Amino acid sequence: RQFKKLLYRKNKPELEAFAQKLDIKPELKELMVNILSIRGTLKEVTERANKYFTNARMKKGIDQLNTISTLISKEDLDKYTLFDLSMVSKLDYYDGIMLKGYYKSLYKEILSGGRYDSLTESFGKRVPAIGFTIYFDALMEAINR
Repeated sequence: RQFKKLLYRKNKPELEAFAQKLDIKPELKELMVNILSIRGTLKEVTERANKYFTNARMKKGIDQLNTISTLISKEDLDKYTLFDLSMVSKLDYYDGIMLKGYYKSLYKEILSGGRYDSLTESFGKRVPAIGFTIYFDALMEAINR
């Protein structure tokens, strides 16, 4: 929870101090310290992430990002897309890909969402789920600009 809190705040010095106190493998410490730099174009992200993935689940995640990137490229939307493997939410129910949408020159989200498959378990059945919110006040502000 502490690590997630530090990630949310993008606080690299505190992340480094926190990681150094942990009794974990050096490669995991290195990942914790460098996770804030794993962002950018998909090519940049996969190059950095391939250096750090430590298990099959992480490798699968990178493969899924490549699939998403292929779809984005087919629609020529690369220039509007940034990947950030350090993104976390205050809400603790996202358990997969997360997304945020911005409008140029408006420096706040107009859209956010993500996967929350495990949240449905609390209602009795695990179901693949994805959702998003549109912040209409921000959207209207963007439209009026």
